[in-house]
Formats: sequence, C-alpha cells, structure tokens
Amino acid sequence: ARAVENLLHNAACHNPGPVQVQLSAVRTEKTLRITIADDGAGYPPAVLHALQTCEAGENTPHILGLHVVEQIIRAHGGTVAFARNAPRGAKAVLVLPVTEDPDAR
Repeated sequence: ARAVENLLHNAACHNPGPVQVQLSAVRTEKTLRITIADDGAGYPPAVLHALQTCEAGENTPHILGLHVVEQIIRAHGGTVAFARNAPRGAKAVLVLPVTEDPDAR
C-alpha cells in the first residue's frame, strides 16, 4: 500500500497541470501485478537510467521516493519496473508474489 501511495502521490505532485492516472491490478495464481500509469511529463531519461543502472549522474533529479518503492517491493519478494508510458507519461509496474496465508506479510 505504501509503494502504491508513493507512486500516486508522485503522479499528482510532479506533473504540471491536470494529469490522469490509471491504476490496474491483475491477480494470477502466483502474482499480483499492479500498474500505475499517467499521461504527465514522464520520467526524465536520466531518472530511468539511474533506476536501471544504479548510477546517478550529477544532474539526475531526486529519485529517493522511487528507490523507496523499489525497496518496499523487493522486501516483499517482488519486482518493480519504471518506464515511459506511451504516448506520454510515466508507468510503474509492481509484481508481488501471492501467498495463501493471509497473515503472511
């Protein structure tokens, strides 16, 4: 929930003017795939490069919140991918394992 909240907050706060945000969740037998996509400015190329390579250049914008999302999802055994949303905007895809035990977190 914290990772999704962070990404929704980023979409609302880091885009000029109105922005539409789409949230979708698909559950399979083994995974929950959550996609958050917007039609805003999108992630700058330097941000995507830093997230994919763990190498931030001198002019890379602040991405601590996105790193927090990565750490939360990884702590729960999942994966996260950040990308550009076509034709414009940002997209984050979170994939988490599904467990049968409702108390396992």
